[in-house]
Amino acid sequence: MARPKGFETEKALEKAMHLFRQKGYEATSMQEMVLCTGLSCSSLYNIFGEKHALFLAAREFYMTRSRVLLTEVISQPLPRLEIVRVILTKMVDDIVTGNESSCFMVDAATEKADHDEEVALLIRGQYAWSQETFRQLFAEAQRNGEIRPERDPEAIARFIINVIQGMRVTGKVNQRRQAFEDVVNTTMEALL
Repeated sequence: MARPKGFETEKALEKAMHLFRQKGYEATSMQEMVLCTGLSCSSLYNIFGEKHALFLAAREFYMTRSRVLLTEVISQPLPRLEIVRVILTKMVDDIVTGNESSCFMVDAATEKADHDEEVALLIRGQYAWSQETFRQLFAEAQRNGEIRPERDPEAIARFIINVIQGMRVTGKVNQRRQAFEDVVNTTMEALL
């Protein structure tokens, strides 16, 4: 029985996302993409169009998946600051085990965003969504008494996003667990 086209598209996007993360946009050829996805060149072009459109589709796939995962974690019935520790600790685990030595968003921002307005727009949208999600989380933590009343949830949200992105960049060259645990502990202390 043939697989539905949506299944094939999703699998191809996931494989494309990993290849773009591993090699970057410029260093990834369509021939490598054909080998990676298992789709023919004509199928890739028929489904996604040219390489840039495939890159944008892979970015959208990544952002959608990231949003779902973050929403699932945040919905856990834990104190709000404990949720932040869970998120940061999971990142550390992924970085030191090699499950996520980089972030597709960070990679795209550093490689493409300064000269590709479509990529920049996607990244700005993801950052805005992340910032608002964390702002709401920190506002709730403040209402629960976990964060002092004079703290600005929006400023804390910007801070945590920069901590997360900094950890992802550092993870490209340093996967020592203790270094990241120090960052997590210092970040948690700074949030109080």
